[in-house]
Amino acid sequence: MTIGETVEASADDNIPTYTFSASAQDVIVFDLISDDFDPFLEVQSADGDVLASDDDSGDGFYARVLFVAPEAGEYTVAVKASFGNNADGSYTLLSNSDLTQLSIGEPVVLEVPMEGGVQAFFIGEAGETVTLSATSEDDSVDTRLELADSTGAFVDSNDDFNGLNPSLYRIILPTTGLYIATVTPLGSDDGGPVSVLLVEDELPLVTADGVTVTLDDEKTREVFGLEVVSGTTYVITITTNETSSGSLDLRLANDPFAYNYLSFSGAEGASIIYTAGADGVVRLDLRNSTFSNEIDFTLSATVRE
Repeated sequence: MTIGETVEASADDNIPTYTFSASAQDVIVFDLISDDFDPFLEVQSADGDVLASDDDSGDGFYARVLFVAPEAGEYTVAVKASFGNNADGSYTLLSNSDLTQLSIGEPVVLEVPMEGGVQAFFIGEAGETVTLSATSEDDSVDTRLELADSTGAFVDSNDDFNGLNPSLYRIILPTTGLYIATVTPLGSDDGGPVSVLLVEDELPLVTADGVTVTLDDEKTREVFGLEVVSGTTYVITITTNETSSGSLDLRLANDPFAYNYLSFSGAEGASIIYTAGADGVVRLDLRNSTFSNEIDFTLSATVRE
């Protein structure tokens, strides 16, 4: 296959394979789409070693693989079904290496296709805080935004941060290297131009003195950071100026799936006890779920003796 072409074919309870050429450090995104079977996609070396694979990172149950070629040579894409099954039915295999590079503060307009997705990449530093947004040019394209690192590992995703427009707000990058942003349509009619913007952001740090933010129907969330020391236990407290509802999501910068969650309703705040498993910064995502109210939230953290 030639990277960039669309392959439409059928499998008969087998594993179709396609060979392609790549140069060292080429970045290629593959999408496998099928409504006849649950797609599973593999990229293999010339020796048959599996270098990248995916089950459900695409739209719905579709497969998407982000592949960075380790060296120049020939590689193989294998079309499979989930759970070790052979593919059986019609499918579409998309490939894209024509990725746009994002620069800090410079919006880029990408054309979101009706199926699959469109990608852009940037180079980030470990510990850097960034905000990534995708804004419909004509306020009619409803999309999802997802960020992955160079291995294809999930970093974060969002559907609707503000109306139709998704945003990954104050993301702490876990490693130094290449990151891929993917914008996909949410519906069959959601193709069209979307402006993607990457900005450096400041992560306000929570201390024992506390930090206060006002949240309402227009601004429903804010993200902070908490510097922690491994093995230390912290009491993280939310207080509000009136009876309200809200939540706090605590996530490790280097492991988006390791998190603690606190929520409260009909109260003037709540506390959570958190023991740090490693040195670093924990991302605190504070949300207001009080209907039609302007609430002052104060967030503080103290070491538990």
